[in-house]
Amino acid sequence: MGISCVILGVIGVILPVMPGTIFFIMAAYFFGRSSDKLESWLLSHPKYGPSIVNWRLYKSMSRAAKKAALTGMLVGFIFLMISPAGRIGKSCGTLFILSCAIYVYTRPEPPQ
Repeated sequence: MGISCVILGVIGVILPVMPGTIFFIMAAYFFGRSSDKLESWLLSHPKYGPSIVNWRLYKSMSRAAKKAALTGMLVGFIFLMISPAGRIGKSCGTLFILSCAIYVYTRPEPPQ
């Protein structure tokens, strides 16, 4: 599961409409129960390690991470609105995106 999450995380880094960090957080969770070496590798990663550690310790997101996530959700919302999805699909998608955006926006920032 951890390796699958790392693969999805890498895909998320490449594709702007798919989150990457959340999959690295999930991978760290799985590696924490199966491989100390791989967990350590993720936690010490120069780019994603601090986000994973902040989430583990404080359930927090940096301001830059929030901006990136909310921007991605806005792009996804725009694509949803111009898609041929019906009224119900657009309504459900809007509610899902809005609830995710509220969750991300209300996460605390990590202590300095």
